[in-house]
Amino acid sequence: MERTHSYRHAGLEYRIRSAEIPARHCYVYPNRNHSGKHRRPVEYVPFELGNDLSETFDAIFYLNGYAPEHTVERLVPDGRVALVVALDENPRYVYDNHTREVSQEYRGAWISGVHSSYLTIGLPAVSTLVAAQFRIGTAHAYLHVSLDQLRDSVVDAATVVGEPMWAVRRRLKQLESPTAKLKELANWMIERRDDARLTPPAVAAAVARILESPNVATVRDILRDSGYTRKHMNTLFRRYVGTTPKSLQRIIRFAETLKSIQQSQRINWAQLSADCGYYDQSHFIKDFQDFSGFRPQQFVDLGFDRQNFFPDG
Repeated sequence: MERTHSYRHAGLEYRIRSAEIPARHCYVYPNRNHSGKHRRPVEYVPFELGNDLSETFDAIFYLNGYAPEHTVERLVPDGRVALVVALDENPRYVYDNHTREVSQEYRGAWISGVHSSYLTIGLPAVSTLVAAQFRIGTAHAYLHVSLDQLRDSVVDAATVVGEPMWAVRRRLKQLESPTAKLKELANWMIERRDDARLTPPAVAAAVARILESPNVATVRDILRDSGYTRKHMNTLFRRYVGTTPKSLQRIIRFAETLKSIQQSQRINWAQLSADCGYYDQSHFIKDFQDFSGFRPQQFVDLGFDRQNFFPDG
């Protein structure tokens, strides 16, 4: 049975609808218009991942009414591939990180590959969408392409999966309830799964080790224990993960560093950089700027509390 959880915080209203997932597992973002008044609440509905999906997806969810005051967001790398299906007709934009000129327009449905730097995206006035976030190293079995083709890219989903993408989008738009939409998307993903394209055990094990301990020594140990040459392991990672072991290690280390920063009351930068496995503080600062576009202290001063995307104008 679908439940609705509503609450107010700091003058803003939040609403979460879910069949099974308790509200404490959901995070909904505040809406304000430019006059400072709140708009209708954001509706976030997560799909309960059963055994057939939980090993390959981090989340499948419905989002309706996301209308933040800012018009541009900065999405930082986290190593995941995502499929997003817009249920509105609003265009989205990717901007050049340096010139801020529009480099790409997309709408309908798109796939975001593994990124090696932050992505600057333009937001419509309001968003309604469903999305599927793959676990790292699992999307190949569903998308049926080498994930290296998607690296540092946002691509029209139909160029990857063909006409079925538009057929499922039409069905999603016709269905009334968020739960029905999510079931439709989940069932379609299950139908697309090709076990012959599942990630090889050696690569899956290597990804798990990097996620557990994202340091340089882990990557060296992976190469040694796999019995593969560096070149062959890199080839496998590009196909099934979308980047190399070394690049994934840097991305995950950065993600862990972000968490440490956000959880710290007072930060000793030298100690933090050492604890997170950086050679020195300058190495840490360079990586942080490469992945986020922010200087570490600038990031702290801005007071962001999100995991991997932040207001940017």
